[in-house]
Amino acid sequence: MILKIFELSTIDITLYKFVLPLMKKLKQNDFSVICGARNYGYLDKLEQEGFKTYDIALSRSLSPIALIKSLYQLIRIFKKEEIDILHVHTPIASFIGRLAAFFAKVDIKIYTVHGFIFKPKVFYYIERFMARALTNYIFTVNQEDMDMAVRKKFLSADKVININSVGINVRYFDPGLINATAKEQLRAGLNIKSDTPIIGYVGRIVRSKGVLDLIHAFVNIRKEMNCQLMLVGPWDFNERPGDVIAQDIRRIISENRLEQDIVLLGHREDIADLLSIMDIFVLPSYREGMPVSLLEAMAMEKAVIGTNIRGIKEEITDECGLIYQPRDINGLQKSIEYYLKNHEEAVRMGKMARQRVIKHFSIDRVIEKQMKVFMELSGNGNK
Repeated sequence: MILKIFELSTIDITLYKFVLPLMKKLKQNDFSVICGARNYGYLDKLEQEGFKTYDIALSRSLSPIALIKSLYQLIRIFKKEEIDILHVHTPIASFIGRLAAFFAKVDIKIYTVHGFIFKPKVFYYIERFMARALTNYIFTVNQEDMDMAVRKKFLSADKVININSVGINVRYFDPGLINATAKEQLRAGLNIKSDTPIIGYVGRIVRSKGVLDLIHAFVNIRKEMNCQLMLVGPWDFNERPGDVIAQDIRRIISENRLEQDIVLLGHREDIADLLSIMDIFVLPSYREGMPVSLLEAMAMEKAVIGTNIRGIKEEITDECGLIYQPRDINGLQKSIEYYLKNHEEAVRMGKMARQRVIKHFSIDRVIEKQMKVFMELSGNGNK
């Protein structure tokens, strides 16, 4: 019997960036895989990979009208496709998707939690109810969320599985694949001098990622030391208005005359190449599930710095990176300065970081944990 699986996320980039390797593995093992999300251009890429897709009218807002519209659309799709297993990602999609699956009589509901969000407190009660009433398995991307879900009895312990991140392709994120000439050409194309240390960040350019903290720390560091800051990521991709900080960043750059020192690259696909020319990678977030960008930087042997929060503190150990308290700009500044003044130590910790990713966070390990559940559901658990 071929089981039909529907992979659902609020926006399509989540499926393309984080779920596609699992979808391919499922397909290789004779599952029928369909996916759906709000289309921001990545559904076409998923179709090119051979998957049937649906553009779902999902929104990150909590508008009742939008939620009801999405609910009815998903119920119709699930019934039409005769879905056996729904696998949901991201909060809104997981909520609406599991409700739709209930009404469409989908047998199995699996929820990958990319970091529980319990603010306001009502979200905790919603998550707990949805888990107990409408979920068969929970996959978490970090140990802290798994422990909480078991402790609070969201599901029984055997139904809550920590897959330990969404997984990193260490064969792609490999510093050995990018030679010195390619790095020099990339630096030249970005107008970065060969002898200038680069402090890097990859992620959404928003307030909650602590990007302004990083910029303020860099302003202070640049007064004393030669370095440049590279910010890679979308500025306003589907963001809530209060989280967008483009005007603040441009104002700080102008006031401090840092136009030549802060490189704003926007969205890029060549992340491994850009990481290869960074000397230090910083993730100053206030909230994370299990950040992929940090693991990618670690896989590329970068000296990393992160905040002492869920997810990040599971990725970084004392041997392979530095951790400071969120919003502590002075602590961030001291961490960056430490690496800039201790180059050999930064290199050593970067090498240790890659080994940690290979051992604990490789994509093969993550997919294996999920496939074990799917194969058992299909009756082929021993294959």
